Amino acid sequence: MQNSLLDCFSEVAGVGVSMIDASGRSSYTSAAVTRQVLYTQHLFSVLACAEAENAALLHACQQAYHSGGRFIINAPSGLFYAVSSANDNSGELITGFYAGPFIMTDYGTYLSGKGFSRLLPEVFKEISGGISAIPVKTPAQARAICELLYGLWNGLLDRPVHRISETPSSGYWMEDEAAFITAVSEGRVQASAAILNAMLGRLLFQYTGSLQALRSRVLELTILLSRAAANVNADAEAVLGTEPDYLLEIYALSSVEEVVEWLHAVTRRFERHVMKPPSLRYTDTIRKAIDYIKNHFPEKIKLQDIADSVYLSPTYFAKVFKEETGQTPGNFLNAVRIDAGKQLLLSTSASILEISERVGFENQGYFTRVFKKTEGLPPGLYRKGAFS
Repeated sequence: MQNSLLDCFSEVAGVGVSMIDASGRSSYTSAAVTRQVLYTQHLFSVLACAEAENAALLHACQQAYHSGGRFIINAPSGLFYAVSSANDNSGELITGFYAGPFIMTDYGTYLSGKGFSRLLPEVFKEISGGISAIPVKTPAQARAICELLYGLWNGLLDRPVHRISETPSSGYWMEDEAAFITAVSEGRVQASAAILNAMLGRLLFQYTGSLQALRSRVLELTILLSRAAANVNADAEAVLGTEPDYLLEIYALSSVEEVVEWLHAVTRRFERHVMKPPSLRYTDTIRKAIDYIKNHFPEKIKLQDIADSVYLSPTYFAKVFKEETGQTPGNFLNAVRIDAGKQLLLSTSASILEISERVGFENQGYFTRVFKKTEGLPPGLYRKGAFS
């Protein structure tokens, strides 16, 4: 009976529904929307975010306890989920329940986000060609899915879902904000992302019913992001623009949908410009060298070519690059090539020889040796394991 109701909910809402236990193991996944499930599995593989996605969903189910039993999460993949949970009287998670994924902007905005710029053109073309498998939901629809999910879940239990409050206290927001500032300052990227997602989740669920209230909360969040950027000497204007401009932008937004889209773009820019480990906050020279490597890795480039691109001698460039990144330019180049090779192994049927040539290795043997050293297994087994 329970699974039948959940399948019906999935069909009506047009999104998948899953149930997980307190350790994050899946105990049920709806049979509906098979095309969406197959596409997202491939998407997470290409973006290398499956593990982070699962961890974020488990964390969101735990966070739902603090948000009146309902929550909306913007996951590491950039996709959204509606989340509910059942907890015991101490707040410990018994079972988590989520519906999704879905997109809350538009396909073009989503595909311009984090992670997609590094994809090879043919891989990006494949991913963008299938993106319609993920439904687009307005903020109002997302909130309705969240409410229905909570109501259905509550009805399936023998007792009401325990929850501490309908609205988190201001102290809870302040604790999150302090923890976020600290995590960004210390370069703890995963912790920063988890806290930011938790704040966004509560904001998107609780305030999408009122444009004025949502604008006010978004303004508070932009001030927080600006403070966090200033603490690590990052360029806050690259994230928000100048203060008069972004304030005018916020108050010019005329619908909840526009506010959500604006906020999505701002948080993605924050992740790109600010949420980095200290070792990755490179100088302009090293950043330009990295861009050169990423744009030219399929070619037979050498240390001299990379150094020339930033007008430094090879010896001095190699020294500075190692000091800032912790890697030699050659090892960094190989890592970029291996990452591209992994994408091709998972998304094409090209031979290993062809892939090694396409990503810039001189021969298949060297590609295989570097791949095995980096990934712990040869490329053939990597491809076989991904689809076994």
